[in-house]
Amino acid sequence: MARGPRREIKQLVVEVTEACNHACMHCYNYWRPRRGDVPVLPVVDATVERGRRVLTRPDFVRLVKKIKRDARLHYIALSGGEPFLRTDLPEIVGDLSDQCEGLVTITNGTLITEERLRRMPERSNFEITLFSAHRETHDAIAGRKSFDRLMETGGIDVVQPDPSRAGGLTGCLRIAERAETLGLALAPHAWSSPVVRAAAMHLCIATPHALMLEFSQHPSPLERLFDTGLELRDGLVAPTDRPGLGVEVDMAAAREFAV
Repeated sequence: MARGPRREIKQLVVEVTEACNHACMHCYNYWRPRRGDVPVLPVVDATVERGRRVLTRPDFVRLVKKIKRDARLHYIALSGGEPFLRTDLPEIVGDLSDQCEGLVTITNGTLITEERLRRMPERSNFEITLFSAHRETHDAIAGRKSFDRLMETGGIDVVQPDPSRAGGLTGCLRIAERAETLGLALAPHAWSSPVVRAAAMHLCIATPHALMLEFSQHPSPLERLFDTGLELRDGLVAPTDRPGLGVEVDMAAAREFAV
């Protein structure tokens, strides 16, 4: 029997643990019954949580290989809970990195130490969650006082606030100022749309310690809707002299998306 075209999976999110040292108000793991039984210290036996067996390192490899038999897999994101509560996280990252084009570990960052980073595979990537530019807001959402620890000892070299999610340009400037006092570089996250990219460009211009501008090259229908005037040439982008964010809307293109 002839097989049809293989499916394509852009990103597979793998929850490696339900355990967490935060109590985020929006997290389904926190809402589950007996949440208080979930360990909040580094896991000694990573194969047992809440008295029941969880997926082991070989389990993850088998599952990913099974998925790859039926689909082309590009990227893997390791999530939780808090992945750093698994003592075998470095080995899991190494195993699964061999099964995809790229892997990122999503973490709250508070458990990252120099010793733990030395155990991680070379060139490991991390996405560290910062809920707000305001300490009080971040700590309220996280359910723990963690803002200062994250910024000061969270293993961060580059801060990436998203203008559409971190309080707009004003909120991002607060984060940028805090990062500058700690000697951290700034590279705004601007992946979602051309409008966010334009806002991130202005943030970079206003911030002396900006490292780079994130510039998505993935095709998106939104690219036809908005003209930012920003052109990528030889890895460089120059600002425009347009007022405001410099974004112009193509109304003819917008009508194609009308419902």
